[in-house]
Amino acid sequence: MFKLTVGDDEAWTEIQYKCETWYEFLSEPTVKPFDLGQFATSCIKKMGMKNHLKQLDRMILALIEFDLFQVVKEIQNMADNGWFVCHLTDLLFHADNERKTQKIIYEAKKRNISHIAQSVSKTQGIISMKHGRLGNALMWALRSQDGPFTSYLADMFLQDYIKSGKLLHTDLLEDLGSWILASDRLIFLGKFYEFHKLYQNGEYRQAASILLSLMVSKIVPKYFWCVLLLETLPLLESEEIVFSSSDTYTILHCLDDKEDFSELKDKIDIIRFAAARNLARALIYEEELP
Repeated sequence: MFKLTVGDDEAWTEIQYKCETWYEFLSEPTVKPFDLGQFATSCIKKMGMKNHLKQLDRMILALIEFDLFQVVKEIQNMADNGWFVCHLTDLLFHADNERKTQKIIYEAKKRNISHIAQSVSKTQGIISMKHGRLGNALMWALRSQDGPFTSYLADMFLQDYIKSGKLLHTDLLEDLGSWILASDRLIFLGKFYEFHKLYQNGEYRQAASILLSLMVSKIVPKYFWCVLLLETLPLLESEEIVFSSSDTYTILHCLDDKEDFSELKDKIDIIRFAAARNLARALIYEEELP
């Protein structure tokens, strides 16, 4: 018994005939978890069972090798219906954290099953969203390459701005890079952040240029038009003329198009008055130019 406990090879060879399955023959007491698969394969070879593995054997081997996808597959093949594998998948879902998620995605990409990597990324994004971690959720949504989910989260960023007047997770928005092309709504969010940053830095002409380009684009969410038009007010009334007469006509045209919006009802006259004043200043300034 002591020899078996310390993993003596001769002792285990003597009792090999009493082992009915290969996993009874696992005989390395100090094995590390990541080496279990190697020792399991060795035991199967010693017992001459390599070509005689049953469904249960393959499932246990997959567990020992930490191959969860294969475990689910083997259980699905064993069961008469899909309930067991559904419950197991649900358990795995509730046990994922980001470190485990990264590992699953790495293994999925290594096996060229990119749809699994994308699905897992979206699931992690949904979990982050439910916990109120919008920045993290957006990062996972981008990795999942799911355009509608990305747009949904971009809408949440914009809705938060409407409520609080602040853009959240600006560090993430700063580093979107080519990810910004994932959806039209994300493009709008990224450009609006760029406008906001320039305005905060006192670069009013550049900010005004981006704001005007957003207004003439076809990607402005209907619920955000009131905010966008109100953002023109401080620029229209700034000491420096940042909107030309042509720009101002564009703003007035947008006002005419959106005058039926209920949220603009008590603000449209203020914006129109500021635009009229700026138009007068801009026309005089442009007339005096050489």
